[in-house]
Amino acid sequence: MRTYLTAQCSTLLKLYFAGCYIVLIEELIRATLS
Repeated sequence: MRTYLTAQCSTLLKLYFAGCYIVLIEELIRATLS
């Protein structure tokens, strides 16, 4: 059970960081285009 929770946590963290990364890239693209 503990390993399952840890795996779930790391997956959520990866998704969170990926989302932040995508938002940052979009902001950079908008700044470059405008």
